Amino acid sequence: MAMIQLALHCLTESKCCSMEEADRIGKLLVAGITSPRLSQTPPDTQTATECWASSEGERGLRSVSPWRYRLDWEPNRYPEYLLQAYCSCSHCVSLSKQSNSPRIYTRLEVKGNSVPIEFHTLVFYRKSCSADGYYLEPKSIPVNVSCACLAARHDR
Repeated sequence: MAMIQLALHCLTESKCCSMEEADRIGKLLVAGITSPRLSQTPPDTQTATECWASSEGERGLRSVSPWRYRLDWEPNRYPEYLLQAYCSCSHCVSLSKQSNSPRIYTRLEVKGNSVPIEFHTLVFYRKSCSADGYYLEPKSIPVNVSCACLAARHDR
């Protein structure tokens, strides 16, 4: 009960917490938030030009709208780290065979567009409220979790 009262205290700008309190409470508030497991190539070694799909590997690689992940870091946010999906291709990948490899698909289907799928999640930003005090500002932010292939829009 004391932790809930302390957390409420740190969630208002009118009553400040120390940096240590804000950090401890911020970490406790997001302890249950999970991000997608990153078992692909680390995000910093991938480029946006990797436009291909595969019949093997993680879901993001097997999709007709393939995606990879980038690490999003903000030191004054709880959680500090989030994985953001980004679409590897502007269009969808065709599953018709076009290469020598039976497991790799590279031809684009221009009738479809790859678009990110967003999920809004609650995060807390550490904000200054006095010379030596802080509070945690709750905010719902969009997190890209995957990509989907949508039919391209046509002018009417």
